[in-house]
Amino acid sequence: MQTKTSCQTDVLEQRIKDICIKSCITIEPLVYNSIAGMGTQKHCCFEIFGFDILIDKHFNPLLVEVNCLPSLSSSSSVDKSIKTSLMGDTLTLVGIKYSDDEKVEPKITRMPEIFKNLNRN
Repeated sequence: MQTKTSCQTDVLEQRIKDICIKSCITIEPLVYNSIAGMGTQKHCCFEIFGFDILIDKHFNPLLVEVNCLPSLSSSSSVDKSIKTSLMGDTLTLVGIKYSDDEKVEPKITRMPEIFKNLNRN
């Protein structure tokens, strides 16, 4: 006998975001200490983390692992689309305009407002 279950995707998405945020909060001291010796250049770096989330039969998200060096190679057109968007969003966050048009060179813009108050002295 097969039973039908339903999932509230907005609730699932929020729970996945909650897992990712709590994981980042957990490692924040480690990340801060690793860039503390960079002096005035500490806002000139970023890191991409890959979160592996398993969703069980009751639609509970479970953290499997966090990768500090996730693969950016593409094995399918969907994978390429996701990773291209990821890199575009990442470049935008660090102040570089991204374009799919290969003829357009990236242009440095001002630092996004969200990062201006992150300086810890």
